[in-house]
Amino acid sequence: MNIIYTIARYEFIDKDRFLVGFNVKDDFENSAYVEHILSSSEISGKTTQEICQLAYSSLKNKIESLKQAFEQNNNSKIGYQFIPEE
Repeated sequence: MNIIYTIARYEFIDKDRFLVGFNVKDDFENSAYVEHILSSSEISGKTTQEICQLAYSSLKNKIESLKQAFEQNNNSKIGYQFIPEE
């Protein structure tokens, strides 16, 4: 299963705290939003990639739980379109 991470929020929420939020989506259109707050000292001198990696690393357990929920949802047949053969 491929997971796509899109930056949804990337901003200071006050002078000492920086918020990184991701929209997380799989190939089957399952999606969720996760976010993490970093201190200004953690991000000082870092690139966007490094800051996002720090946030991702802190969210990894939560994202793994989401991926498991996505997989369970993908195994369900509820909501899938049935096309009868003629």
